[in-house]
Amino acid sequence: MSTQEKVVLDVSSRDSSGKGVARKLRVEGLVPAVCYGLNTEARKLQVPVESIVSLFDNPKRYNVLFDLRIDEDTVIEDVMVKSYQLSPVRRDLLHVDFYVVDLKQPIHARVPIQSTGRAQGVRMGGILNVIRPEIDIKARPLDIPVSVSVDVTSLRAGETILANDVELPEGVEPGYKSNYGLFRVVMPRKRAAANAEAEK
Repeated sequence: MSTQEKVVLDVSSRDSSGKGVARKLRVEGLVPAVCYGLNTEARKLQVPVESIVSLFDNPKRYNVLFDLRIDEDTVIEDVMVKSYQLSPVRRDLLHVDFYVVDLKQPIHARVPIQSTGRAQGVRMGGILNVIRPEIDIKARPLDIPVSVSVDVTSLRAGETILANDVELPEGVEPGYKSNYGLFRVVMPRKRAAANAEAEK
């Protein structure tokens, strides 16, 4: 369980909504947001872009647990980012959904995967391809790991490590329904041809 100090995000209330209002907020360096969830009535908020960037500057990134301080006098505890919207071209932050969670109940999350070791196929001249950089998990908010390590040492050319091959940390369960690939070693065409010729 994480023992790191809880982050506090300062936000303010907003009364109006709509594309025009959202556009004006973004010009002012603010992002429209909404907070809802456990025992919480939905509230319209606005938050400085810099504060969101600072929030994500955390080892857990989008899975960080924090408190919301609204208008400097109201605190909502145990909040996470449920979703966010980016502009398709400039990738500017357009909207954020905050969600109040129950610390005792597992939630779905995605965490980065980190490869450890040097794959056998790489030692033979292959290339380790990352098929998917994250794995879907289910865990209580405080048990969500920063990342999940995957040992690729035994991976040979043409082989794939699947999500259900990964040993998850204690308190963490698979969060996917359909299995999928994470790592695969591929052999460059020239090297593959050379190996095939050598085996004749």
